[in-house]
Amino acid sequence: MKLKALEGFKRAEIQMVIDTLKFSKKGKEESYKRLIDIALNKVITYRTQAELDGMEMKIMTHALMNKAMMLRAHYGMDKKSTERKHMYNLACTIATRRLQFQKKYGPSIEIEEAQTAGTVHAS
Repeated sequence: MKLKALEGFKRAEIQMVIDTLKFSKKGKEESYKRLIDIALNKVITYRTQAELDGMEMKIMTHALMNKAMMLRAHYGMDKKSTERKHMYNLACTIATRRLQFQKKYGPSIEIEEAQTAGTVHAS
């Protein structure tokens, strides 16, 4: 199952996701770069209609959060604060949609009832 996680995003927000994904490839190992490229190509090609799986949404969330933290470390609290806040908000939106998606379509786990003193039989 896949989800259109960027549905409703504005053109500038999509461009911010694209730029952030491109930036996040720097310094990563080759296998992770390929995963970023897959998500990046989907976003570039389909924009708001890109169908993403949970891992791709997680990659986008991490990329946005890391770039926002890097901006804070580099420029401080005052400069670029609106851009940073916007990145955090986009990351939270994608993360929330991913969690809802996984809750709805993820595997259901049944928890077995633990034995209590009343149900345990001594042999």
